[in-house]
Amino acid sequence: MGKKKNLLINTLIIGIGKFSSQIIMFLMLPLYTSQLSTGEYGIYDTLISIATFLVPFITMLFEESMFRYLIEFRDSEKKDIIISNTLIFCIFNITIFTFIYCIFCMFFDFAYKWYFLFYIIFNVLYIVSNAIARGLGKIKIYSISNFIANVCMVVLNLITILLFKLGVRGLFISYCIGIMIAISFVVIKIDIFKYFRINRFEKKLFKEMFKYSLPLVPNSISWSIINVSDRVMLTSVWSSSLNGIYSVSNKFPQAMGSIYNFFSIAWKESASVEKGDTEYYSDIFNKIIKLLFIASTFILCVLPIVFNLIIGREYIDAYKYIPILLIAMLFSNISEFFSGILIAYKKTKVIGITTIIAALVNIIINFACIKKYGIWAAAFSTMTSTFLVMLIRAIVIRKIIQINPKIKTLWKYIICTIISIYVYYLNGIFLHLIFAALIFLIFIIFDLKNIKKFFKKRGDVL
Repeated sequence: MGKKKNLLINTLIIGIGKFSSQIIMFLMLPLYTSQLSTGEYGIYDTLISIATFLVPFITMLFEESMFRYLIEFRDSEKKDIIISNTLIFCIFNITIFTFIYCIFCMFFDFAYKWYFLFYIIFNVLYIVSNAIARGLGKIKIYSISNFIANVCMVVLNLITILLFKLGVRGLFISYCIGIMIAISFVVIKIDIFKYFRINRFEKKLFKEMFKYSLPLVPNSISWSIINVSDRVMLTSVWSSSLNGIYSVSNKFPQAMGSIYNFFSIAWKESASVEKGDTEYYSDIFNKIIKLLFIASTFILCVLPIVFNLIIGREYIDAYKYIPILLIAMLFSNISEFFSGILIAYKKTKVIGITTIIAALVNIIINFACIKKYGIWAAAFSTMTSTFLVMLIRAIVIRKIIQINPKIKTLWKYIICTIISIYVYYLNGIFLHLIFAALIFLIFIIFDLKNIKKFFKKRGDVL
């Protein structure tokens, strides 16, 4: 199978499992904004952001190390040792974290503390089980697991929030049960326990894996800081209600990020397998950049038409901040593409250093500006920090391997995105409808040659 075709198939398999569930979850947004106050949603979002910050400390990103090593030793007996090392390490860390957390809760009481603990534990187990599935090449099982988790969450959300009015507790309960079902599915389908033996722990390999994963910890934590610092400072300086609005603003860029994540997961494996293929890297880079700008423009064209229909009145201010956060997500996605190449070359230190720099910039901007400018400062700090990560990684990669961007092609899509941001802030549904139709026509003209090739191939097959 061709490498591009293999990448596409893996992306589609992951996408089928995640995209359908992401659409369902996105359609749940009206339920959240109608049944939860901005304050409640802001508290939930802050706790989830803190959990995202804590999880890498528990796993030490050992699941990423396991995934990378399983790619190399997929057909070797060594895979048992790799999986055993990871599970022993993560189970030990969960136990230590739970003990420390219980002591902490004896002195500091806060809402939803036990729901929060179970959320973190199940999250760690879910991440590890999915990494095992990916590392063993069981992409279909990984995809189905994600689908099961999200569908279960949606059904349970309808029951706990709409029927029993459990609010934030309902969100936590739905997530934990959904994740638990998904974990059980992966464990049974892969029969994980046949790979797990306590006596298979190997100290030498453990040190190698730890050396690989350690630089990824500051990378993950720094991304969490970029997200958490915005939310924590908005909540402390302003209010949880303002953070609730900021959270809803983020939902639309995150939708694009979630879709890109389907590709990113497949890309990390493909970039490692095809390590050093400059032509392949350049071709995938140009295609993915074009698609990211098309997706950004599409969201900016459609949102002005549908935003008021799907979002509750309490959250209407969220509309203003979406373009900045969308561009931030675009920069983040491009930097994730570069991350796949850096992982292929095992340059995990570069990944960690770049995000540490970005996190520091994010915190400085928030401290300096959030009191005066509120959500605008939070959005701008996120965009600036993600741009820095993208820029520094691009500079480093040029020293490792030459990627050749097609500037003459890409600039057209970049200009369309810039114009769509300007039109986004103009009033009038009729104007937005005309512009959306015009952009659609322009994209067809830009890609006319590729569209003709596509239909010609279909005609030849028929």
